[in-house]
Amino acid sequence: MSISGVRPRDILTHLKNRDPTNVSSLKTIYNARSRLRLQETCGRTHMQQLMKLIYEHGYIERHRAEADVEVVSDIFFTHPTSIQLIKAFPLVFMMDCTYKTNRYRMPLLEIVGVTSTGKTFAAAFMYLHGEKEDNYTWAMECFNSLFDGSPSPKVIITDHELGLMKAVATVFPMTINFLCRVHIWKNVVKNCRKAFSDVDTWNAFMGSFADVMRSNSERTFFKNLQLLDDGYHAYPNVISYLHGTWFDKHRERFVTAWIDRHMHLGNTSTNRVESHHAKLKRQLQTSMHNFVGSWQTIHNLLELHISEVRASFEESLTRIPHRFRGHLYQDLVGVVSIYALHKLEIEISASDGVGPDSDICDHSLHTTCGLPCAHMIAEYKREGCPIPISAVHPFWRKLGITPFNENFTDEIDFAPEIELLLKRFNDGNAVQQKEIKRSLQKLTDPSATLLLEPTASVNTRGRKKGGKNRSKALAEKSTKRSPSGFEYVMQSAENSNHVAHVGPTQSLRAQYYQRDKRVKMVMQKSKILHNRSVGSGAVYMSEFSSFLPPFINNVYDVIGDVHCGFHVVAMFLGMSNEGWREVSNDLLLEIEEHPEEYQLLFYGLDHVEEVKRSLRCQSSYAHRENWMTMPEMGFVIASCYKVIVVHISKNQCLTFFPLRDPPPPISVHRILGLGFVKGCHFVGLDFTPDAPLPPAALSWIRYRLDQASGWV
Repeated sequence: MSISGVRPRDILTHLKNRDPTNVSSLKTIYNARSRLRLQETCGRTHMQQLMKLIYEHGYIERHRAEADVEVVSDIFFTHPTSIQLIKAFPLVFMMDCTYKTNRYRMPLLEIVGVTSTGKTFAAAFMYLHGEKEDNYTWAMECFNSLFDGSPSPKVIITDHELGLMKAVATVFPMTINFLCRVHIWKNVVKNCRKAFSDVDTWNAFMGSFADVMRSNSERTFFKNLQLLDDGYHAYPNVISYLHGTWFDKHRERFVTAWIDRHMHLGNTSTNRVESHHAKLKRQLQTSMHNFVGSWQTIHNLLELHISEVRASFEESLTRIPHRFRGHLYQDLVGVVSIYALHKLEIEISASDGVGPDSDICDHSLHTTCGLPCAHMIAEYKREGCPIPISAVHPFWRKLGITPFNENFTDEIDFAPEIELLLKRFNDGNAVQQKEIKRSLQKLTDPSATLLLEPTASVNTRGRKKGGKNRSKALAEKSTKRSPSGFEYVMQSAENSNHVAHVGPTQSLRAQYYQRDKRVKMVMQKSKILHNRSVGSGAVYMSEFSSFLPPFINNVYDVIGDVHCGFHVVAMFLGMSNEGWREVSNDLLLEIEEHPEEYQLLFYGLDHVEEVKRSLRCQSSYAHRENWMTMPEMGFVIASCYKVIVVHISKNQCLTFFPLRDPPPPISVHRILGLGFVKGCHFVGLDFTPDAPLPPAALSWIRYRLDQASGWV
């Protein structure tokens, strides 16, 4: 159980549950674990034990030692299956450092890639002595050696770490280095927020910045940039910062017009690697692990992730979701990953408004993902033929970990090297022969290494016990990261200006309390409140299928602004005209409380972050990307307020149930009707008691917890 990462207190609980007469204590568990470690090491040093474990499990390992001493300074390792995944899916990698993972206070650089099924896999781990260009260059050279004839990465995504960026350019000269958009956004907030005293002006500015960043052509970029410069010329320091730090130097690394020329598979941030950091830290539980403890935790986590990756391949090979049984998909199902089919599904919907005219289509799905774009799909529809497999990049057809272009008939022959080694040994003097023998011993028996572990970086000053010192000691052991500059700036802005841009100003506990009060209010209501309706929405009845009007009592219109979807939810809750802001905050809390659930529902962390960004927009002025989107918001609203959400539009009619909560008695079921009309507006729907519900969203059926199954 210790090897599997089970905590001592949980081991003790398991033993007590299995045998109530067991009189063991936590001290018993700790002593037993200590004896097991001694038995396992058999007198080996810490680094010898690490090398033994790494070798036994087939890892590739590289290391460097400090000059004149055998103390390890940098160490690199990768799982054998990770090497296969690197060669099978070599197109896009993301890398980032995390901290507070080991007792030596060494940064951990993690590199992750993405499979055809949209799963993130850990490619390599590196403990670095420092974050200088030399450390990063050594790490990149180790990583590059793993490709061994396979194609080099098309895209590597990093944050704005200059040493790492230079190392990537040196070792991977043919690879484009994107900069993480999320980090850029946070840096802009950190450096520009204090210049704005007015919340609406600040939100409008960030909207203009987003327009520039997401410009889909060079012409649009320079047009939007000029609008930004002209609109905020009263803030010269802000404009100077944006130009000097981002737009003039690095626009090719993060602006849509340039990055969409490369096959990045929809990845424009380091969110995937940061998600891996979070999972690893949850398993580590403390930042006081040595190398062996850290490696064991990483190894256990990798084994789980590799199992998930293999399962995703099997699912795409054997499962055919009902929505992909149409004519257009018939040549792709079972051959192309379900993740790619989801991307195609969105593009197929867009193809109706584009048609076969290539001038209207932006071609982004084709250039960034290697999948047919809207105008190509429109042409297939016109010809009445399915999407051909040849139109899909081989990346999406790879549903296994067989490496790209690897010739398995090639045998590894090192006889010439052995002959040269023997000749050098025989020709050398006694000192040279001893050095050769010593080097061979390191290769043949890694557990005999003379390497020493670094000195643990611990605070030796002050008392160890009592009040504040105990809190400090706990903080030192914690794996929780320190707040970033972005977070300090936003907290300061919230405290001084009551900014609502990134969430409510009240404490997190107060936010949860207010949200829970609203949930209870919904459950206790005998009737839905429509006091905020701005008038009858009967004019919209024609927007719905002909069989629906008899089952709709009323259509309630709301304010026709960009937040109309949230206005409908606020009206359902009986809130004021400004209640949509509280609704947005409630939904944001729901996603942040259950991030892994929504990563599954939204097919990846990138889309989760997009949804969260849209919910953080609290300004009355907002861009289209901040509108309520379906089906995403359907899951979140239903789960947050424990209601049934029925979404009706010309394109889709779906029912959403809570993901986690069991259903209450039928008498207290509450249905929130959301109608989408005119392609741009949400209205509230009040259904008759005998109204049939549309089918449940398939993702709800797939990802809901067992206790929620009673809703259908």
